[in-house]
Amino acid sequence: MGKYFFLVMLGLAACESSVTPFCECINTSEVLNNAQIEFMEKIDETTTLDSKEMIKLREAKKLACKEFESISGEEALELKKACEDS
Repeated sequence: MGKYFFLVMLGLAACESSVTPFCECINTSEVLNNAQIEFMEKIDETTTLDSKEMIKLREAKKLACKEFESISGEEALELKKACEDS
């Protein structure tokens, strides 16, 4: 679980000029989604540390996506396509 938080923080800290803020939002969201799937698959084995890491990942996603909360679905799809093209 810690690997996901590390990846998100590394991505946020090392924003390359070719990676737009929306692409960072998409990347952070994907890391969070994967971590949530892993968390749910191991729900019987999770620890308090795992729960705290999930909270940190959610906060990282909220921070990365904050400026995109009010964009339309159509605009979000266009921005996402631009991320995939680059």
